[in-house]
Amino acid sequence: MLQFKEVMTGEKAKNVLDGYRVELTQADDAGMVWRAPVTYEGKTAYIVYSFSRR
Repeated sequence: MLQFKEVMTGEKAKNVLDGYRVELTQADDAGMVWRAPVTYEGKTAYIVYSFSRR
């Protein structure tokens, strides 16, 4: 699980509550797949990012 936060100058990351989480679900020589949870109509859905190597 990777977590990204926007931390402004003078702020500490532990005090920033907003951010994004992405789960690395697959990785190999050909590419990788990330999955990011989002809330939709009160339920968890996922945005899936697929990266391929050329």
